[in-house]
Amino acid sequence: MASVATADIPSTSSPSPPGDTALEPSPTPPPPQVPSQQSSSANRDSGAPSSLVPPPSFPSASQRLHSASEVTWRTFKECVKGEAKFVCDDYKGMQDMNDHVTDKLRQTRENMNSIGNEIQMLNDQSGQVEAYLKEVDVICEKIDNLEKVAVGLDAYTRSLEAKYKSLLKQ
Repeated sequence: MASVATADIPSTSSPSPPGDTALEPSPTPPPPQVPSQQSSSANRDSGAPSSLVPPPSFPSASQRLHSASEVTWRTFKECVKGEAKFVCDDYKGMQDMNDHVTDKLRQTRENMNSIGNEIQMLNDQSGQVEAYLKEVDVICEKIDNLEKVAVGLDAYTRSLEAKYKSLLKQ
């Protein structure tokens, strides 16, 4: 009796766990067993099914590479999306701060213009008041002179009165 020749090819690497995206070679699937006529008749005699169960199919290297590249590409896209969202959010925050600073700058400019106008009005008013103050200074000088004249006249009047009283006594 002839035995069925099967070729077992030893695998040099262990099979990748499901979801593993590493690009490691997977075990080469064993070649399908070809039954000989003698073994098929022996199988029929023993009551075993006449057809062999096909061996489990393992994805080929190109399929694994394609699958790994799809996973890598999806991960890369998610990473780029996250970075783009971060940059957009950062830009939005900077734009909001810029708008806020622009509003504050506009308000400050309006306040400074208002203060400048008020200072100009005060300068104009102080110019008008300065003219009045000069007139007041002139009037004060005249009053001082008048007071000195009045004091002098009062002193002269007292001296005349004293002479007149002294002449009357005589």
